[in-house]
Parts: sequence; C-alpha cells; structure tokens
Amino acid sequence: MATAQEDFGPTGDNPPRFTLKMNFNTWRRDVKIWQIGTNVKQCKQGARLIRVLEAKLRDHCTRMPLEMIACDAGVENVMEEIASYLNQDGEREEFRALERLESFARPESMSLADYLAEFDRRYREAKETIGQEPYCDGALAYRLMKLCNL
Repeated sequence: MATAQEDFGPTGDNPPRFTLKMNFNTWRRDVKIWQIGTNVKQCKQGARLIRVLEAKLRDHCTRMPLEMIACDAGVENVMEEIASYLNQDGEREEFRALERLESFARPESMSLADYLAEFDRRYREAKETIGQEPYCDGALAYRLMKLCNL
C-alpha cells in the first residue's frame, strides 16, 4: 500500500503548480508537457492537478462531480473548469497579463540584459493573451524606460 508521501511526495511526477497570478495559457502548456512525461495514470491526472492549484481554484474545482475528475478526460475537464472560472469576469486574464508586465520593475541586482529579456517575455505573453499589441511604440518605450530603473 502506497503512503501519501509515495503517492504525492517528492517524486518529480507532480504537475506544475498554478496560482491566479500566473498566465493560464502558459501553465496549460506546461501541464500538457507534464502529461507527456508523467507516469501517473491518465484517470488520476485530474485529481493530481487539482491538488496543486491555489486554494481558491482548488475549492472551486473540488465541487466538480468526481466522475469528471477521475476519468481519462480529467485533466481536460479540470482545465475547462479553471478556464470558466477565470473568464467569469471576461477580462480577468488580460488584466493579469498586463499587471505582470506593468509590475515588473528592474531590481538593482539584475543586469539590464536580463531585465530586457524578461520584459520581452512578459510583453509577448501579454500580447498573446490580449490578442494585440498592449502598447503603441511610444508608450512601450516610455514604459520600458520607466520600469528599467536607469
């Protein structure tokens, strides 16, 4: 009989964690990659996924019928439930993508090259989430200069 530690311990076979501050589409891709490499049975992956969600989402998803979680389509069902939760406001994910970009100021300990690479990654993430350029060129240059703390 497997213990909780063996079943969900530091095996390296846990899905990536998700919080409401993260980009859902990026996390969804990470979960698909996890599914490719995991040894967890497909019918148990949905339950495993719920266990790594932020508390609000975990509470929401645990209200799903167990048959929808403990099946081969469990991960897809959980993903749909999360997407539904995130889209209740309609613009929540877009707001979070912009907030991740806007709130990223360069710490003094970070090199300018590292900051630019991370800013570019966040900008592309916001662009992908929103479906268009978040800023015109002038506004982008201004935001970049303001946030890089030169």
